[in-house]
Amino acid sequence: MIVFGIIAVILILLIVIVSTILLIKLNKASQIRTIQTLYDILQSRSFKSNDIINVNKHLSFAISQDYSMLAMIENFNPNNPMEYNYQVVGTSFISAIEKKGSTILLTYLKQGEKFQIRIYPAKKTVVEFFYDVYKHANLKRIEKKYPNFEPTISSSCDWQSSYVWAFSAKNAEFAYYKTFDKQYYSKIDLKKEHFTIDTKYKYFEAPVMGIAQQLFIYENDFLDNLYQYMFDIIKQKCSVIVSNKLYYDSYNNIVYLSNGLTSLQSIILDEVEEVYYKENRLVFALYNSDKNINFMADYDLIQEFREFITTFNLRKIAQNFDYQTDKLLNATENTKFIVDYSRDRLVYCACLDSIARFSYIIIPYANLVSATVEKSGNKNFVRINTSDNETIDVTCKKYEVAQYIQAQIMTIIDQI
Repeated sequence: MIVFGIIAVILILLIVIVSTILLIKLNKASQIRTIQTLYDILQSRSFKSNDIINVNKHLSFAISQDYSMLAMIENFNPNNPMEYNYQVVGTSFISAIEKKGSTILLTYLKQGEKFQIRIYPAKKTVVEFFYDVYKHANLKRIEKKYPNFEPTISSSCDWQSSYVWAFSAKNAEFAYYKTFDKQYYSKIDLKKEHFTIDTKYKYFEAPVMGIAQQLFIYENDFLDNLYQYMFDIIKQKCSVIVSNKLYYDSYNNIVYLSNGLTSLQSIILDEVEEVYYKENRLVFALYNSDKNINFMADYDLIQEFREFITTFNLRKIAQNFDYQTDKLLNATENTKFIVDYSRDRLVYCACLDSIARFSYIIIPYANLVSATVEKSGNKNFVRINTSDNETIDVTCKKYEVAQYIQAQIMTIIDQI
């Protein structure tokens, strides 16, 4: 009986062993049938990716749909699909990418230590893939730093993303992240800054770390999109002076200039020392800066801007000017004589199309003593004498204008 019991136990053990081997073989066969491609590997790992980049026949990568995870698959052979190496790196742990010859070095952190993945050969598609991976990793860092910032477009200054640029069309905010040396984040409102966008010459200037400088852009379409987004925002929020050419933000005291096609320039008037009108451009000299802003413009836009500055200056002295009763007289091309009935005063303005050179004199009616028309060579002027023993000469382009101003003053004197 004991012998038969031992034999029964041995038979049971053999049946279990054989069954286990058969199950393992069946399971392996099933896995082999399931895993036929790299996509099958990712699917078996619940890794959702839009694309796979094949570096060489032994090495492939995939980025997750949310750009948070980078998967690396090595030595996959469809003929022996169970033998491969699989590794996942969180993109937030990638600290740098660099290209040395035909090799890309990807550096990442793991448990406080630095590791590198050598990627060869660095074909164009591979280079662009890893640029995109690292840019998005840094873009997530910007979003983490500024939770309310919603990037609409983004780029880097170069392939290794030394700086990452991001723009939010929602509020015209421009954020950037310096990735090398000492890391640095910042966010600025482009509606309140000097900037230059020129898509024709691929030029973009904006303040970075407090200094206005040219910002290099790696992605070609970033500047075109930035131009369009900013121009649309300006058109919606600013007063139209000349459609598609000249806009004014009265709240921030900023002028926007454009050729309507490729260039867009902001001018913060409070920071402008003087404006100069050249044959084919406007030149703005800034306070505390040796650098001028040059904006190429045609004759019509230059004249429109000159008229805008003239009106801008007049507002400084006549916020509530009554255009129905008060008189604005063009003494010369760049001077005006104002009879301000609403405030009982005369105002003589010079250099109206200027900023630094703009000046004016106010003469209360009560101070007027006399006014005479004078002529010296080709110059016509009205000489005004006041009770303060001041003599003010108002130069006039035409003798008839001088006569008209003199008549207006004498009428006021007779009524005092």
